[in-house]
Amino acid sequence: MARLYETKGYPVLKRVDILPALPAIMSALAALSPVLGQPVVPVDMAQQAQAASSPASQAGLLWSYPVAVSGETAAVVNASATAAFDRLLVPLAGERRGLAALDLAPAADRAPAERWFFSTERGVYRSARTWRDLVYFVSGVSGDTGRHLYCVRLQDGAVPEPQRTHWPHPIDPRASGVFAATAGQVIVQDRPGRLTSLDVTGAEQFVIDMGSLEHPPSVTATMIVVAAADPPDLSVLDLPTGKTLWRVALPGRPVDRPRCDGDVIYLATTDGVRAFDLVEGEPIPGWQAGPDVPVGSVAVLSEELLFVSERGALVIRRRDDGRVIRRIDGPVLNRSLLVMEDHALYATGHGWFTLDRGRIADDPPAGWADLPEGARPLGGPIADRGRVYVPLSGLGLTCWGAAP
Repeated sequence: MARLYETKGYPVLKRVDILPALPAIMSALAALSPVLGQPVVPVDMAQQAQAASSPASQAGLLWSYPVAVSGETAAVVNASATAAFDRLLVPLAGERRGLAALDLAPAADRAPAERWFFSTERGVYRSARTWRDLVYFVSGVSGDTGRHLYCVRLQDGAVPEPQRTHWPHPIDPRASGVFAATAGQVIVQDRPGRLTSLDVTGAEQFVIDMGSLEHPPSVTATMIVVAAADPPDLSVLDLPTGKTLWRVALPGRPVDRPRCDGDVIYLATTDGVRAFDLVEGEPIPGWQAGPDVPVGSVAVLSEELLFVSERGALVIRRRDDGRVIRRIDGPVLNRSLLVMEDHALYATGHGWFTLDRGRIADDPPAGWADLPEGARPLGGPIADRGRVYVPLSGLGLTCWGAAP
């Protein structure tokens, strides 16, 4: 049974169980064959174009949301959806602004029912986060007035009675509003130059001085890992108290949140991918930052790191020393990769492709589905219950699965 890959500390992607439909899709993909440690193997995009039109393209577009209504302007989906229990949480901007909760048991050929909708003054441009039966999300972008961090119930979208005193929590127009949710705690940059911890009632637990953040913190069982952009530095804080355990300057601005796995922090910056010891804050000895500059999320696998470079290549590196195993020439259209137990999924101008994680070093990618002409992913894909969900330009949130 396939599932999303999860690290020892903070998960790279949420672990979910995949129903038999997805293994059926994956079993039709062409096999790939790696030998770890071989020289970099470039792959021509013509090979991917040929794969996309081949019989290996087993998946198709099942539905999109919101459904366009004659005479109305559809809402815009600019960020990834969030799957939680029986709900699919969709951030909406444009004319209809807020957070929508869809039924996660949809019919294969149409968009699922909308269970509730929480309207906001400003659009929602970042993915929601959940803890137990609570949903957290931020409205607006930097520069907007009337921004807030919201807390609502997953079941019905209502503000829980104990939370009515402090929620919604105001976000300063000059702050990024990036946040992370963990057990009974939300860490948010709600003001310039500070990071605030709130409990589930919305009351402040602690406030610490922190530079400007462009990406959310990551959280382990006992620590908060923060990569600031201005000034560029990496900090590790004590989760219960916010006390700074260590802080180091960075040679470049972070382009993703820190990725924690065991006692190692992997961080994508404008100066390449860096690796640090989580406890001591020292760079990992012998680590090669390399010339490739990531433009989005770094996926942490058991033996490799995957990311998209600023030149549009998919780069595969060894996670023990950072050495490049392979580059697949771009352009790769989605900055975030969907990593499952057996495969990694990504999009190019020629369509959706998968890489077999067990054979990742040298064989051509396998075509999975055609991408609608002119459409571009606006957020990373997620998987749940045998379906893949990704926001596409001009289409909203799209659902992909076994072709009818």
